[in-house]
Amino acid sequence: MKGQIINGNIYAIPTEEKQTVVFDIKTGALFIAEKGISDINSDEIQKYNIPPILCDLPEKIQQNLYKVSIASAETCNLRCKYCYAESGTYGNTKHKLMDFENYRKMFINILDLIPEGPGAICFFGGEPLLDFEAIKQFVLYVKNLHRTDNIRLPIWEMVTNGTLLDEEKILFLKENNFQISISLDGPKSTNDLCRIFPDEKLSVFDCVKENMAKVVQCDFSVSCGSTLDVPFFAQYQEGEYATYLASLYELGFRYVGTNIASTQGTDQMSAEISSKVELFARDMADYDFDILENGGCLSRVSNLVLTIINRLTTKKYEVGCIPGANIVFYTGDGKYYPCHLMYESRKKEIKYDDMKNGLMVESYNRNVIEPCSSCHCRNLCMFWCPAMFPVNSDHPNSATCLFQKALFEFVAVRLARVMENQDKMINFVENVKSASEIIKRYKIED
Repeated sequence: MKGQIINGNIYAIPTEEKQTVVFDIKTGALFIAEKGISDINSDEIQKYNIPPILCDLPEKIQQNLYKVSIASAETCNLRCKYCYAESGTYGNTKHKLMDFENYRKMFINILDLIPEGPGAICFFGGEPLLDFEAIKQFVLYVKNLHRTDNIRLPIWEMVTNGTLLDEEKILFLKENNFQISISLDGPKSTNDLCRIFPDEKLSVFDCVKENMAKVVQCDFSVSCGSTLDVPFFAQYQEGEYATYLASLYELGFRYVGTNIASTQGTDQMSAEISSKVELFARDMADYDFDILENGGCLSRVSNLVLTIINRLTTKKYEVGCIPGANIVFYTGDGKYYPCHLMYESRKKEIKYDDMKNGLMVESYNRNVIEPCSSCHCRNLCMFWCPAMFPVNSDHPNSATCLFQKALFEFVAVRLARVMENQDKMINFVENVKSASEIIKRYKIED
Protein backbone atom coordinates (compact mmCIF):
# COMPACT_ATOMS: atom_id res chain seq x y z
CA MET A 1 0.00 0.00 0.00
CA LYS A 2 1.18 3.49 -0.84
CA GLY A 3 -0.90 5.82 1.31
CA GLN A 4 0.07 7.60 4.49
CA ILE A 5 -1.64 9.57 7.24
CA ILE A 6 -0.85 13.29 7.40
CA ASN A 7 -1.54 15.40 10.49
CA GLY A 8 -3.70 12.66 11.95
CA ASN A 9 -6.79 13.35 9.84
CA ILE A 10 -5.77 13.11 6.18
CA TYR A 11 -5.02 9.90 4.32
CA ALA A 12 -3.08 10.67 1.16
CA ILE A 13 -2.58 8.18 -1.69
CA PRO A 14 -0.05 8.98 -4.43
CA THR A 15 -0.97 8.02 -8.00
CA GLU A 16 1.13 7.15 -11.01
CA GLU A 17 0.10 10.46 -12.59
CA LYS A 18 1.98 12.33 -9.82
CA GLN A 19 -1.31 13.40 -8.28
CA THR A 20 -2.56 12.62 -4.77
CA VAL A 21 -5.94 11.21 -3.85
CA VAL A 22 -6.86 12.87 -0.56
CA PHE A 23 -9.29 11.38 1.96
CA ASP A 24 -10.26 13.37 5.05
CA ILE A 25 -10.98 10.78 7.73
CA LYS A 26 -13.11 13.17 9.81
CA THR A 27 -15.29 14.68 7.07
CA GLY A 28 -15.23 11.96 4.44
CA ALA A 29 -14.06 14.41 1.75
CA LEU A 30 -12.45 12.65 -1.21
CA PHE A 31 -10.73 14.44 -4.09
CA ILE A 32 -7.66 14.53 -6.31
CA ALA A 33 -4.97 17.12 -5.59
CA GLU A 34 -2.71 18.18 -8.46
CA LYS A 35 0.42 17.88 -6.38
CA GLY A 36 2.67 15.27 -4.84
CA ILE A 37 2.05 13.68 -1.49
CA SER A 38 4.87 15.64 0.13
CA ASP A 39 3.05 18.91 -0.65
CA ILE A 40 -0.30 17.92 0.88
CA ASN A 41 -1.26 19.55 4.18
CA SER A 42 -4.33 19.89 6.33
CA ASP A 43 -5.22 23.25 4.76
CA GLU A 44 -5.79 21.52 1.43
CA ILE A 45 -9.31 20.41 2.31
CA GLN A 46 -10.57 23.63 3.91
CA LYS A 47 -12.13 24.83 0.65
CA TYR A 48 -14.60 21.95 0.85
CA ASN A 49 -15.93 23.23 4.18
CA ILE A 50 -17.43 19.87 5.04
CA PRO A 51 -18.52 19.43 8.66
CA PRO A 52 -17.13 16.45 10.58
CA ILE A 53 -19.21 13.28 10.39
CA LEU A 54 -20.69 12.19 13.68
CA CYS A 55 -19.68 8.57 14.22
CA ASP A 56 -21.01 7.84 17.68
CA LEU A 57 -22.94 4.82 18.90
CA PRO A 58 -25.06 4.76 22.04
CA GLU A 59 -23.55 2.49 24.66
CA LYS A 60 -26.72 0.43 24.65
CA ILE A 61 -29.72 0.11 22.36
CA GLN A 62 -33.16 -1.44 22.74
CA GLN A 63 -33.38 -4.95 21.33
CA ASN A 64 -35.76 -5.21 18.36
CA LEU A 65 -35.70 -8.82 17.22
CA TYR A 66 -36.40 -9.69 13.60
CA LYS A 67 -34.32 -12.79 12.81
CA VAL A 68 -33.34 -15.98 14.61
CA SER A 69 -30.26 -17.93 13.54
CA ILE A 70 -30.15 -21.53 14.76
CA ALA A 71 -27.27 -23.91 15.45
CA SER A 72 -29.07 -26.75 13.70
CA ALA A 73 -25.98 -28.93 13.81
CA GLU A 74 -23.02 -28.46 16.12
CA THR A 75 -21.05 -30.91 14.05
CA CYS A 76 -19.89 -31.05 10.44
CA ASN A 77 -18.92 -33.54 7.75
CA LEU A 78 -15.98 -31.36 6.64
CA ARG A 79 -12.74 -30.34 8.36
CA CYS A 80 -12.08 -26.90 6.89
CA LYS A 81 -8.68 -25.68 8.00
CA TYR A 82 -9.73 -22.09 8.75
CA CYS A 83 -12.94 -22.97 10.63
CA TYR A 84 -13.41 -20.72 13.67
CA ALA A 85 -15.95 -23.16 15.17
CA GLU A 86 -13.66 -26.13 15.78
CA SER A 87 -14.88 -28.20 12.83
CA GLY A 88 -18.39 -26.92 13.37
CA THR A 89 -18.68 -28.21 16.95
CA TYR A 90 -18.25 -24.87 18.78
CA GLY A 91 -16.40 -26.98 21.33
CA ASN A 92 -19.62 -28.78 22.21
CA THR A 93 -19.52 -32.55 22.82
CA LYS A 94 -23.30 -32.99 23.13
CA HIS A 95 -26.49 -31.63 21.54
CA LYS A 96 -24.85 -32.12 18.16
CA LEU A 97 -28.13 -32.09 16.22
CA MET A 98 -31.20 -30.02 17.01
CA ASP A 99 -34.35 -32.11 17.41
CA PHE A 100 -37.85 -31.02 16.46
CA GLU A 101 -38.95 -30.46 20.05
CA ASN A 102 -36.09 -28.03 20.56
CA TYR A 103 -37.07 -26.13 17.40
CA ARG A 104 -40.71 -26.04 18.53
CA LYS A 105 -39.81 -24.81 22.02
CA MET A 106 -37.60 -22.08 20.59
CA PHE A 107 -40.33 -20.92 18.21
CA ILE A 108 -42.99 -20.73 20.93
CA ASN A 109 -40.60 -18.64 23.03
CA ILE A 110 -39.89 -16.33 20.09
CA LEU A 111 -43.63 -15.86 19.52
CA ASP A 112 -43.83 -14.50 23.08
CA LEU A 113 -41.31 -11.86 22.01
CA ILE A 114 -42.60 -11.35 18.45
CA PRO A 115 -46.33 -12.21 18.41
CA GLU A 116 -46.55 -11.83 14.63
CA GLY A 117 -43.60 -14.21 14.20
CA PRO A 118 -39.95 -13.61 13.28
CA GLY A 119 -39.18 -12.09 9.90
CA ALA A 120 -36.46 -14.61 9.08
CA ILE A 121 -35.04 -17.89 10.38
CA CYS A 122 -31.59 -19.08 9.35
CA PHE A 123 -30.42 -22.69 9.73
CA PHE A 124 -26.73 -22.61 10.54
CA GLY A 125 -24.02 -25.01 11.62
CA GLY A 126 -21.75 -26.83 11.59
CA GLU A 127 -23.55 -28.38 8.66
CA PRO A 128 -27.33 -27.88 8.98
CA LEU A 129 -28.25 -30.46 6.31
CA LEU A 130 -27.09 -33.15 8.73
CA ASP A 131 -30.30 -32.18 10.55
CA PHE A 132 -32.52 -32.09 7.46
CA GLU A 133 -35.37 -34.28 8.75
CA ALA A 134 -35.86 -32.16 11.88
CA ILE A 135 -35.60 -28.96 9.82
CA LYS A 136 -38.21 -30.29 7.40
CA GLN A 137 -40.56 -31.15 10.27
CA PHE A 138 -40.08 -27.72 11.83
CA VAL A 139 -40.73 -25.83 8.58
CA LEU A 140 -43.98 -27.74 8.05
CA TYR A 141 -44.95 -27.01 11.67
CA VAL A 142 -44.43 -23.25 11.19
CA LYS A 143 -46.33 -23.31 7.88
CA ASN A 144 -49.26 -24.93 9.67
CA LEU A 145 -49.19 -22.21 12.37
CA HIS A 146 -49.16 -19.64 9.59
CA ARG A 147 -52.40 -21.13 8.23
CA THR A 148 -54.16 -21.71 11.55
CA ASP A 149 -52.93 -18.79 13.70
CA ASN A 150 -52.18 -16.23 11.00
CA ILE A 151 -48.58 -15.67 12.10
CA ARG A 152 -46.04 -14.31 9.66
CA LEU A 153 -44.33 -16.92 7.49
CA PRO A 154 -40.62 -16.19 7.93
CA ILE A 155 -38.02 -15.95 5.20
CA TRP A 156 -36.17 -19.27 5.38
CA GLU A 157 -32.38 -19.14 5.06
CA MET A 158 -29.60 -21.70 5.25
CA VAL A 159 -25.80 -21.59 5.18
CA THR A 160 -24.45 -24.97 4.03
CA ASN A 161 -21.34 -26.53 2.57
CA GLY A 162 -23.48 -28.05 -0.19
CA THR A 163 -21.98 -31.54 -0.04
CA LEU A 164 -25.18 -33.22 1.24
CA LEU A 165 -27.62 -31.75 -1.28
CA ASP A 166 -29.72 -34.24 -3.22
CA GLU A 167 -32.87 -33.94 -5.29
CA GLU A 168 -35.22 -34.44 -2.32
CA LYS A 169 -33.55 -31.70 -0.28
CA ILE A 170 -33.26 -29.33 -3.25
CA LEU A 171 -36.95 -29.66 -4.13
CA PHE A 172 -38.02 -29.10 -0.51
CA LEU A 173 -35.81 -26.02 -0.19
CA LYS A 174 -37.09 -24.66 -3.49
CA GLU A 175 -40.75 -25.34 -2.65
CA ASN A 176 -40.35 -23.36 0.58
CA ASN A 177 -38.47 -20.46 -1.05
CA PHE A 178 -35.27 -20.95 0.94
CA GLN A 179 -32.45 -18.48 0.46
CA ILE A 180 -29.36 -20.66 0.35
CA SER A 181 -25.68 -19.76 0.67
CA ILE A 182 -23.24 -22.54 -0.23
CA SER A 183 -19.65 -22.23 0.97
CA LEU A 184 -17.05 -22.75 -1.78
CA ASP A 185 -13.70 -21.03 -2.12
CA GLY A 186 -12.89 -20.74 -5.80
CA PRO A 187 -11.64 -23.34 -8.29
CA LYS A 188 -10.76 -26.86 -7.29
CA SER A 189 -7.03 -26.11 -7.13
CA THR A 190 -7.53 -23.63 -4.29
CA ASN A 191 -10.85 -24.67 -2.73
CA ASP A 192 -9.58 -28.14 -1.85
CA LEU A 193 -6.56 -26.74 -0.02
CA CYS A 194 -8.67 -25.60 2.92
CA ARG A 195 -12.15 -27.08 2.47
CA ILE A 196 -11.58 -30.79 3.02
CA PHE A 197 -13.34 -34.01 3.94
CA PRO A 198 -11.93 -36.11 6.80
CA ASP A 199 -10.68 -38.30 3.96
CA GLU A 200 -8.58 -35.74 2.11
CA LYS A 201 -8.45 -37.93 -0.99
CA LEU A 202 -12.04 -36.85 -1.72
CA SER A 203 -12.65 -33.51 -3.41
CA VAL A 204 -15.11 -31.07 -1.81
CA PHE A 205 -15.14 -29.02 -5.02
CA ASP A 206 -16.09 -32.02 -7.17
CA CYS A 207 -18.84 -32.98 -4.73
CA VAL A 208 -20.36 -29.49 -4.70
CA LYS A 209 -19.98 -29.21 -8.48
CA GLU A 210 -21.98 -32.42 -8.91
CA ASN A 211 -24.66 -31.19 -6.51
CA MET A 212 -24.83 -27.77 -8.18
CA ALA A 213 -25.70 -29.55 -11.43
CA LYS A 214 -28.74 -30.96 -9.62
CA VAL A 215 -29.57 -27.47 -8.27
CA VAL A 216 -29.46 -26.01 -11.77
CA GLN A 217 -31.52 -28.89 -13.16
CA CYS A 218 -34.20 -28.18 -10.54
CA ASP A 219 -34.14 -24.49 -11.55
CA PHE A 220 -33.28 -23.39 -8.00
CA SER A 221 -31.25 -20.23 -7.38
CA VAL A 222 -28.54 -20.30 -4.71
CA SER A 223 -25.68 -18.01 -3.69
CA CYS A 224 -22.06 -18.76 -2.88
CA GLY A 225 -20.06 -17.61 0.14
CA SER A 226 -16.33 -17.78 -0.53
CA THR A 227 -13.72 -17.52 2.25
CA LEU A 228 -10.13 -16.95 1.17
CA ASP A 229 -7.15 -17.80 3.37
CA VAL A 230 -3.37 -17.76 3.01
CA PRO A 231 -3.15 -20.91 0.81
CA PHE A 232 -5.40 -19.20 -1.77
CA PHE A 233 -3.23 -16.08 -1.87
CA ALA A 234 -0.04 -18.15 -2.09
CA GLN A 235 -1.24 -19.42 -5.48
CA TYR A 236 -2.86 -16.20 -6.70
CA GLN A 237 -1.41 -14.48 -9.78
CA GLU A 238 -2.08 -11.02 -11.19
CA GLY A 239 -5.30 -10.79 -13.19
CA GLU A 240 -6.81 -14.05 -11.91
CA TYR A 241 -9.73 -12.41 -10.10
CA ALA A 242 -12.01 -12.85 -13.12
CA THR A 243 -10.99 -16.52 -13.34
CA TYR A 244 -11.71 -17.00 -9.63
CA LEU A 245 -15.22 -15.56 -10.06
CA ALA A 246 -15.88 -17.50 -13.27
CA SER A 247 -14.98 -20.80 -11.59
CA LEU A 248 -17.94 -20.25 -9.23
CA TYR A 249 -20.48 -18.60 -11.52
CA GLU A 250 -19.95 -21.37 -14.07
CA LEU A 251 -21.37 -23.82 -11.52
CA GLY A 252 -24.67 -21.93 -11.57
CA PHE A 253 -24.48 -19.62 -8.55
CA ARG A 254 -26.59 -16.45 -8.83
CA TYR A 255 -24.26 -14.43 -6.60
CA VAL A 256 -20.77 -14.88 -5.13
CA GLY A 257 -19.78 -13.12 -1.91
CA THR A 258 -16.12 -13.01 -0.88
CA ASN A 259 -14.75 -12.97 2.66
CA ILE A 260 -11.15 -12.95 3.91
CA ALA A 261 -10.13 -15.35 6.69
CA SER A 262 -8.09 -13.94 9.58
CA THR A 263 -6.12 -17.01 10.64
CA GLN A 264 -2.78 -15.19 10.46
CA GLY A 265 -1.56 -11.80 11.61
CA THR A 266 0.40 -9.63 9.20
CA ASP A 267 3.50 -10.21 11.35
CA GLN A 268 3.20 -13.92 10.51
CA MET A 269 2.65 -13.45 6.79
CA SER A 270 5.52 -13.36 4.33
CA ALA A 271 6.08 -10.27 2.21
CA GLU A 272 5.01 -12.32 -0.82
CA ILE A 273 1.67 -13.30 0.73
CA SER A 274 1.03 -9.72 1.85
CA SER A 275 1.67 -8.46 -1.68
CA LYS A 276 -0.69 -11.12 -3.07
CA VAL A 277 -3.48 -9.98 -0.72
CA GLU A 278 -3.01 -6.41 -1.98
CA LEU A 279 -2.87 -7.62 -5.58
CA PHE A 280 -6.17 -9.48 -5.16
CA ALA A 281 -7.73 -6.30 -3.70
CA ARG A 282 -6.53 -4.25 -6.68
CA ASP A 283 -7.84 -6.79 -9.19
CA MET A 284 -11.23 -6.86 -7.43
CA ALA A 285 -11.51 -3.07 -7.46
CA ASP A 286 -10.48 -2.80 -11.13
CA TYR A 287 -12.85 -5.59 -12.20
CA ASP A 288 -15.81 -3.99 -10.42
CA PHE A 289 -15.09 -0.42 -11.53
CA ASP A 290 -14.77 -1.52 -15.16
CA ILE A 291 -18.32 -2.91 -14.90
CA LEU A 292 -19.72 0.08 -13.00
CA GLU A 293 -18.16 2.60 -15.37
CA ASN A 294 -18.59 0.84 -18.70
CA GLY A 295 -21.50 -1.54 -18.18
CA GLY A 296 -21.58 -5.29 -17.78
CA CYS A 297 -22.98 -7.93 -15.45
CA LEU A 298 -23.89 -5.88 -12.37
CA SER A 299 -24.69 -9.00 -10.34
CA ARG A 300 -20.97 -9.82 -10.34
CA VAL A 301 -19.92 -6.60 -8.63
CA SER A 302 -18.59 -7.36 -5.15
CA ASN A 303 -20.48 -6.25 -2.06
CA LEU A 304 -17.10 -5.32 -0.56
CA VAL A 305 -16.43 -2.72 -3.26
CA LEU A 306 -20.02 -1.46 -3.31
CA THR A 307 -20.01 -0.95 0.46
CA ILE A 308 -16.93 1.27 0.33
CA ILE A 309 -18.37 3.26 -2.60
CA ASN A 310 -21.71 3.76 -0.85
CA ARG A 311 -20.11 4.82 2.42
CA LEU A 312 -17.72 7.24 0.72
CA THR A 313 -20.43 8.85 -1.41
CA THR A 314 -23.33 8.95 1.06
CA LYS A 315 -21.20 9.54 4.20
CA LYS A 316 -23.43 7.03 5.97
CA TYR A 317 -20.92 5.06 7.97
CA GLU A 318 -21.24 2.06 10.24
CA VAL A 319 -18.77 2.54 13.05
CA GLY A 320 -19.35 -0.59 15.05
CA CYS A 321 -21.61 -3.49 15.86
CA ILE A 322 -24.65 -3.97 18.06
CA PRO A 323 -24.76 -7.77 18.39
CA GLY A 324 -28.12 -9.14 19.41
CA ALA A 325 -30.07 -6.01 18.50
CA ASN A 326 -31.98 -7.52 15.58
CA ILE A 327 -30.71 -11.11 15.44
CA VAL A 328 -30.15 -13.78 18.08
CA PHE A 329 -28.39 -17.13 17.77
CA TYR A 330 -30.12 -20.14 19.34
CA THR A 331 -28.03 -23.15 20.41
CA GLY A 332 -28.65 -26.85 20.88
CA ASP A 333 -28.71 -26.54 24.65
CA GLY A 334 -31.47 -23.94 24.53
CA LYS A 335 -29.35 -20.83 25.06
CA TYR A 336 -29.33 -17.53 23.19
CA TYR A 337 -26.28 -15.54 22.09
CA PRO A 338 -25.96 -12.33 20.05
CA CYS A 339 -24.42 -14.27 17.13
CA HIS A 340 -22.64 -17.51 16.23
CA LEU A 341 -19.21 -15.95 16.78
CA MET A 342 -20.06 -14.88 20.31
CA TYR A 343 -21.38 -18.38 20.93
CA GLU A 344 -18.05 -19.84 19.84
CA SER A 345 -16.24 -17.64 22.36
CA ARG A 346 -19.08 -18.06 24.91
CA LYS A 347 -19.42 -14.30 25.24
CA LYS A 348 -22.54 -12.36 26.16
CA GLU A 349 -25.12 -15.09 26.65
CA ILE A 350 -28.59 -13.53 26.48
CA LYS A 351 -31.12 -14.72 29.03
CA TYR A 352 -34.61 -15.34 27.67
CA ASP A 353 -36.21 -13.44 30.56
CA ASP A 354 -34.01 -10.44 29.73
CA MET A 355 -35.21 -10.49 26.14
CA LYS A 356 -38.80 -10.71 27.35
CA ASN A 357 -38.28 -7.70 29.63
CA GLY A 358 -36.87 -5.48 26.87
CA LEU A 359 -33.15 -6.16 26.91
CA MET A 360 -30.81 -3.23 26.26
CA VAL A 361 -28.04 -4.55 24.00
CA GLU A 362 -24.42 -3.46 24.42
CA SER A 363 -22.82 -1.76 21.41
CA TYR A 364 -19.18 -1.79 20.28
CA ASN A 365 -17.74 1.34 18.70
CA ARG A 366 -14.57 1.12 16.60
CA ASN A 367 -13.77 4.75 17.31
CA VAL A 368 -12.99 4.02 20.95
CA ILE A 369 -11.25 0.63 20.64
CA GLU A 370 -7.60 0.20 19.69
CA PRO A 371 -6.17 -0.44 17.19
CA CYS A 372 -9.34 0.45 15.25
CA SER A 373 -9.66 3.98 16.60
CA SER A 374 -6.39 5.06 14.95
CA CYS A 375 -7.08 3.30 11.62
CA HIS A 376 -8.00 5.44 8.61
CA CYS A 377 -10.54 2.77 7.55
CA ARG A 378 -12.39 2.75 10.86
CA ASN A 379 -15.58 4.26 9.37
CA LEU A 380 -15.48 2.10 6.25
CA CYS A 381 -14.42 -1.31 7.57
CA MET A 382 -16.55 -4.34 6.69
CA PHE A 383 -14.61 -7.00 8.59
CA TRP A 384 -14.44 -5.67 12.14
CA CYS A 385 -16.20 -7.93 14.63
CA PRO A 386 -16.41 -7.54 18.43
CA ALA A 387 -16.58 -11.32 18.86
CA MET A 388 -13.34 -12.09 17.07
CA PHE A 389 -11.53 -8.79 16.55
CA PRO A 390 -10.13 -7.12 18.48
CA VAL A 391 -11.85 -8.46 21.61
CA ASN A 392 -11.08 -12.12 20.98
CA SER A 393 -8.36 -12.25 18.33
CA ASP A 394 -4.71 -13.16 18.42
CA HIS A 395 -4.25 -11.24 15.20
CA PRO A 396 -5.45 -7.63 15.59
CA ASN A 397 -3.64 -6.80 12.34
CA SER A 398 -4.75 -9.75 10.27
CA ALA A 399 -5.07 -10.51 6.56
CA THR A 400 -8.57 -9.03 6.72
CA CYS A 401 -7.14 -5.70 7.93
CA LEU A 402 -4.51 -5.73 5.19
CA PHE A 403 -7.12 -6.50 2.55
CA GLN A 404 -9.54 -3.86 3.86
CA LYS A 405 -6.90 -1.13 3.77
CA ALA A 406 -5.68 -2.14 0.32
CA LEU A 407 -9.18 -2.34 -1.14
CA PHE A 408 -10.01 1.08 0.27
CA GLU A 409 -6.98 2.62 -1.46
CA PHE A 410 -7.79 1.15 -4.86
CA VAL A 411 -11.49 2.03 -4.58
CA ALA A 412 -10.71 5.58 -3.40
CA VAL A 413 -8.39 6.24 -6.35
CA ARG A 414 -10.84 4.89 -8.94
CA LEU A 415 -13.80 6.67 -7.32
CA ALA A 416 -11.99 10.02 -7.13
CA ARG A 417 -11.28 9.81 -10.86
CA VAL A 418 -14.91 9.03 -11.67
CA MET A 419 -16.09 11.93 -9.52
CA GLU A 420 -14.10 14.38 -11.66
CA ASN A 421 -16.24 13.53 -14.71
CA GLN A 422 -19.87 14.50 -14.08
CA ASP A 423 -21.19 12.79 -17.23
CA LYS A 424 -19.48 9.54 -16.29
CA MET A 425 -20.58 9.93 -12.67
CA ILE A 426 -24.30 9.95 -13.58
CA ASN A 427 -24.15 6.54 -15.25
CA PHE A 428 -21.81 5.24 -12.55
CA VAL A 429 -24.22 6.17 -9.75
CA GLU A 430 -27.13 4.44 -11.47
CA ASN A 431 -25.07 1.27 -11.88
CA VAL A 432 -24.04 1.39 -8.21
CA LYS A 433 -27.68 1.67 -7.16
CA SER A 434 -28.73 -1.23 -9.39
CA ALA A 435 -25.87 -3.47 -8.24
CA SER A 436 -26.65 -2.68 -4.59
CA GLU A 437 -30.29 -3.70 -5.06
CA ILE A 438 -29.23 -6.99 -6.62
CA ILE A 439 -27.04 -7.81 -3.62
CA LYS A 440 -29.83 -6.99 -1.17
CA ARG A 441 -31.89 -9.73 -2.80
CA TYR A 442 -29.15 -12.33 -2.80
CA LYS A 443 -26.90 -11.84 0.21
CA ILE A 444 -27.57 -13.75 3.44
CA GLU A 445 -26.47 -12.06 6.67
CA ASP A 446 -25.12 -14.77 8.96
